[in-house]
Amino acid sequence: MTRVFTAKSAKTLFGQVLEEARVSPVEITKNGRTFAYMISAEKYNELVQSKESHGSDPVELFCAGKISKERAISLMGFRDYSDLLIEVGERGLQLPKLPEDEIVAMKNVFLKLRKEFRDE
Repeated sequence: MTRVFTAKSAKTLFGQVLEEARVSPVEITKNGRTFAYMISAEKYNELVQSKESHGSDPVELFCAGKISKERAISLMGFRDYSDLLIEVGERGLQLPKLPEDEIVAMKNVFLKLRKEFRDE
C-alpha cells in the first residue's frame, strides 16, 4: 500500500520516508495534490530496464500505429482499452493511428458491403 506524506512532513520525516520507499512507493503531496513519488533504487532500475527492453514507450508506439492496442494494453498492464485511451488523453498525445492492415481490412469490408448493397 502506498504511504502518503505531505511535502512538509516528508521534509521533517525524511529518514522515515526513505525507509518507507525501500518497501513500497511513497506519495508526496503538496497543496492537497500529488506532487511526486519516491521509489526504491531497485524499483527505479526495474522500471528503466523494462522501458529499455521494450525499445520505446508502448503508449507512444500505439499512437504511432506501430503496435496494436492489445499489445499496448498488455505491455502497460492496463485492464482494458479504456485505460489505454485515458493514458493517451492524459499525456496529451494525438489520437491513435490505425495500423495499415486494419485500415485495409476496414476498406475491404466497406467495399464488400457497398457491392452487396448495389447488387440488391
